[in-house]
Amino acid sequence: MKLRFPSLDQAFACLEAREVCLSLGGQRVLKPVSFSACAGELVVIIGPNGAGKSSLLRLLAGEYSPDHGELILHEQRLAEMSLDQRAAHISVLSQHSRLNFPFTVEQVVAMGRMPFSLGYQADQEICEQAMKATDCYEFRDRTYTQLSGGEQQRCQLARVFTQSWPAEEGRPNYILLDEPNNCLDLSHQKILLDYCRKRTDDNAVVLMVLHDLNLAFQYADRILLMHEGRLYANGSPWEVVESGLLESVYGVKLHYSAHPEKNVPMVIM
Repeated sequence: MKLRFPSLDQAFACLEAREVCLSLGGQRVLKPVSFSACAGELVVIIGPNGAGKSSLLRLLAGEYSPDHGELILHEQRLAEMSLDQRAAHISVLSQHSRLNFPFTVEQVVAMGRMPFSLGYQADQEICEQAMKATDCYEFRDRTYTQLSGGEQQRCQLARVFTQSWPAEEGRPNYILLDEPNNCLDLSHQKILLDYCRKRTDDNAVVLMVLHDLNLAFQYADRILLMHEGRLYANGSPWEVVESGLLESVYGVKLHYSAHPEKNVPMVIM
């Protein structure tokens, strides 16, 4: 059964973490973390290696269960939702999306439509639009395993966007992306992030992990700064920069300036 929400509620859709903790292999990787990401927001998680960024994203995706606290998806506990219900609302790009079967690009992208059934023609049109948005339509008939790393990444992104297609049946969309710009050249990084911004204009919630601070500052409505499993800062790019925490968290001297065209900070080592 699909979880359905009235279309009017989409503007108030939120994904919340309430005092969540997580242990893996006997080690506490997330200490009490609380935040929310709401409709129309593009939220970027930053922090050094081992900060807990990917663990938090996997927790939000339902891959892990918290030791303590709770996750709330549109006022419903995530733990109470079935896998099918989660798939109907949350689409995920993992840091490592491995696929060793000889599917075509088009077949991989179509996997994103599995939680839904709008009919072959409608689903086909959605897949085509997602492939065009990520610039992989031209090689849709090629075998996935024969693609370059960047081409595979664009294919996986198209699959994710196909699953989270805008405004179906008033369905709130939650798009979770772990280092989505991996293997992408500058042009395709811009295509990706511009498209993510477009999706927030459709009231989607986009939550992603990025290592490039300048990209994060340029596109994020809000930054979550993590370190040692804790949430150190939660605010706009300027608020995070002005907190003075970046240098202590990353352990390097940083210099800041304003972007020449946008009212966002830039960072230089």
